[in-house]
Amino acid sequence: MNDELYEYINKKKQSVVKQYDLLLERIQLSKNPKSAIALMCDEEFIVREPQYPISELLYLMSVFIDEYYKDNELFQDCTKELTDEYITYAKEKYSIQFSAPFRYSSEIIVRYHAQHVMHPSFPVHPEIWDTASKMREELIDFYRHKSIKRFLRINRLMYHTYYEKRKGKRANPFVFCKQCITTVYYMKTGLLDRLNENYNEYEAAKEKYENEKAVFDKEQEEAKKIKEKADEALKFFKEIGWNVRYKGILLEDGTMYL
Repeated sequence: MNDELYEYINKKKQSVVKQYDLLLERIQLSKNPKSAIALMCDEEFIVREPQYPISELLYLMSVFIDEYYKDNELFQDCTKELTDEYITYAKEKYSIQFSAPFRYSSEIIVRYHAQHVMHPSFPVHPEIWDTASKMREELIDFYRHKSIKRFLRINRLMYHTYYEKRKGKRANPFVFCKQCITTVYYMKTGLLDRLNENYNEYEAAKEKYENEKAVFDKEQEEAKKIKEKADEALKFFKEIGWNVRYKGILLEDGTMYL
């Protein structure tokens, strides 16, 4: 029984030794960083024992990455940080993060460090504010020169949605009278004052939105250029099965991952 077990273990040992001899031979044939990285990403290269220190593998890989990208603009003057899981090259505006070279789960994250990571949203829906702005102007005009015609324009704006739905249909006189009474009530209880207050708040919010959008658009123009350079620089990793993800960069389909 012991002899059979010994023979079984010995065969396993010879199999592993043969595998590593072949790997050593392949390493000797790797003439440049590109082929060395490709070899490291090969599933046969990765030692599967849980006690094998991934940090050593990452350090070794970082040496090859340094050499491979030594003349690449994206990696010039970058700080490099190694953790137990990642190699990160970073500048003020962006970072490129390589995971450990595990087949089918290896990834690179290109992150743009934006001041505004979300597309700014307009404070009020443009159509809603357009109606409110017109009503404000009509009210100012009405109080300067009161007339039935101007009042009817205000009333129509008050019930803009109702009249849009009933376009081309005959007006209901009872509904119309009720609308006029309600409009008069709102006018007497400070409608213009509320619209003026909203107008000032809207203008301040609009200015903030426009400033934020200008910064966002400028940053995304820069982010787009970085992505184009990263697409080109990381093409090799994509070819050997790595997943490249972008964060903080507005993609062509309008999505942005944070």
